[in-house]
Amino acid sequence: MKIKTKRLQKKYLKIVADRLAAGQEVPRFYFFKIERHFENYQIKNYVEKFRPMLHEVEADLNWQDLRVEHMKKTNAEYEQKYGVDTKLLCRYSNALRRNKSKRMRKPRKEKPAPPIRKLKNPLMYKIRVGGNSDYRVVGEPAFEYRGLKFFIHHFKGLWTVSEKESGLQVIKDKRYKQAIAKARKLIEENFDKVKEALRGRGI
Repeated sequence: MKIKTKRLQKKYLKIVADRLAAGQEVPRFYFFKIERHFENYQIKNYVEKFRPMLHEVEADLNWQDLRVEHMKKTNAEYEQKYGVDTKLLCRYSNALRRNKSKRMRKPRKEKPAPPIRKLKNPLMYKIRVGGNSDYRVVGEPAFEYRGLKFFIHHFKGLWTVSEKESGLQVIKDKRYKQAIAKARKLIEENFDKVKEALRGRGI
């Protein structure tokens, strides 16, 4: 990310230059801004000055030696122009990356489970669980359709709609309103089959 204004650039450069020269810790925000600024300066010099020069030099000259000389010249120009010691900048950058692996990431805090919705009209009902038809839960009326009454209760982490007379569960969902809506749709679209199944104590 580029530094937005020259005033901010001057501020960041001074903070980093002063801290590096004094051997003090540099705030990571400022350091990474200037590190990126230095990298962009190197890239720009490479593209605008070093590459065009390669077409003009003799073929037998060592390209690597020329590259090293160019980098030294670029670093010296940067130091003179912006007042930041590039050797200290590079050393600090290497030290930061070595220490990065030693930093232990704090485990994320688990979000607490959302509170269970309070029932407006709590009543005691019986439901069928594993053949046991006398399992009691607290629920409230959900809806009634053609003589069948249904109630909703929170069971094993889910909102469950059950039929009052048989105690058999019809629909489960994480959300209260969704459970009722799904149950109502199922009953209305398959009433005869559902009624027969409920009265036969199996659904």
